[in-house]
Amino acid sequence: MNRLAMTAVILTCLASPALAQEHGDARAGRALALSACANCHLVAEGQSKPPMDSVPSFDAIAHNQAMTEARLRAFLNKPHWPMPDLQLSRQQIEDEIAFLAELRTSRR
Repeated sequence: MNRLAMTAVILTCLASPALAQEHGDARAGRALALSACANCHLVAEGQSKPPMDSVPSFDAIAHNQAMTEARLRAFLNKPHWPMPDLQLSRQQIEDEIAFLAELRTSRR
């Protein structure tokens, strides 16, 4: 194996744990949404109606075709008013994206 190929293999192996951690956990995303977002957003069926009618439900966000993973990631990295600045970690953002992806696929 040449030196360039060996370097590529080593870098891939070193990056694998970091990449694995960036995959979201939908259950953790749901739990975070219920604890941090449910005051304004309708997160799950059976939840009491939040006080803000103009705020989209998580189901509506999940089914909004314009709301891609990249856009969600950018939005959650730097929330906009009236959404509070929750200062989510990278893993929490990936968890929220996984939860929204699960919602998107669960009701097709």
